[in-house]
Amino acid sequence: MLHEYVKHAAAAAARFTGSAPSRIAAVLISVVAVLAPAQVAAAAPDYDGIYPNDRYRPKCADLGGNPTSAATVCLTDNSDLWYYADSSGFGKLEDLDKLKLGEMLYNQYDPTDLKVQYDYSPVFSGGGETDIVYQEDSKDLDGAIGVAWCNDRVNGNDWRCDQTYVRIKGHGYYQENGVTCHETGHVVGLLHGFNTDPEIHYQDSRLGCMVTGMMPPGSLGSNNRQFINEVY
Repeated sequence: MLHEYVKHAAAAAARFTGSAPSRIAAVLISVVAVLAPAQVAAAAPDYDGIYPNDRYRPKCADLGGNPTSAATVCLTDNSDLWYYADSSGFGKLEDLDKLKLGEMLYNQYDPTDLKVQYDYSPVFSGGGETDIVYQEDSKDLDGAIGVAWCNDRVNGNDWRCDQTYVRIKGHGYYQENGVTCHETGHVVGLLHGFNTDPEIHYQDSRLGCMVTGMMPPGSLGSNNRQFINEVY
């Protein structure tokens, strides 16, 4: 809110005449200097946790409509992250699931250099496909809680996907921010610890919601935010 205070204070100063504006401006600068928080640069991560890196760089697997064991992590096509929560038939999300998913995306991913937007008119083929389609079902999960897979790779690009599906089973898992954060992380290229360079433990806290073998925390963490901002 500091920028709002500065804007209104400057407007008030402009109403005065003579030397008063200069004195007010000087005071304002002093106030800003006192109130503005110190900007401390975050330390760079000591591992590479986003696809592709020197240890994990398979070609983005183009799998079509259903996940298989051949699924790979990919990058989404650009920084505009349009998503759709399946609203009818197979894969339909309940209203509370949609709400919790949206909260997670706007709290964790939108503050990065990604621009999260809900797609009310999703596109499933051709140009300009919706980037992420979220489904709720256990079909083809093979015991996993959730999976992300590329439905349509960008033509002529080995790394980027035009449309990615995320399927998470029911029973409240869409209301676990760590689960939705984790699967969305794969959509934008974030990796498990055993795929980072160098490899780190799969439950290392630096992975944020990309940990495995436990319920992930509901936060991206500072390292993953840096990786996203470096790529997008």
